[in-house]
Amino acid sequence: MYRRFVHPVTLVVFIGAVLVFAAGATVLALSISKSSGGDVEQHFITQTNATLVPTTSGWHDIPNTTFNITVPDSNTSHRLAHITFSGESRCENATRCSMRAVVIMAGSEGAFEMEPASGSNFTFDSGGTRGARSFSRIAELSGGGEGLKYTIKLQGQIIGGSSTSVFRLDDYLTQLELSNTKIF
Repeated sequence: MYRRFVHPVTLVVFIGAVLVFAAGATVLALSISKSSGGDVEQHFITQTNATLVPTTSGWHDIPNTTFNITVPDSNTSHRLAHITFSGESRCENATRCSMRAVVIMAGSEGAFEMEPASGSNFTFDSGGTRGARSFSRIAELSGGGEGLKYTIKLQGQIIGGSSTSVFRLDDYLTQLELSNTKIF
């Protein structure tokens, strides 16, 4: 009877390669990609110096990061909104400091979070030392019979903090791009 011997190192390398491939396939299966397929219609940029996010609970608007836009008056008009925030941040005496981007449609009372929507689970800063940080979010916005008005804004909050907590944002820049698109 013939037996084939597989060297233990070869077997470990083979199993490792299979696991890496499987993990890569899992990551690929979970990723989402979108393409606007159109030109940038509008581009907004704001720049601001230092601000402190209040220590009281809940979401607080970040100064100078609110944009009012209108998606044109056509049932086939849509915009892909892409907002990017970057600047210095410091989060002290708290579990973490969180940020989010929200969209409010004119005439509605509620806001929806831009994607990826992770609520207060998104940690923007938790290090305690000042450093540069950035994040981006997207949302697909529909037009309407007479054009729809939207407000897009950034908000922050301190998670697991106290009256001595600090969430400081400094020298920050916010960029909003609106591109023609089709809803996916």
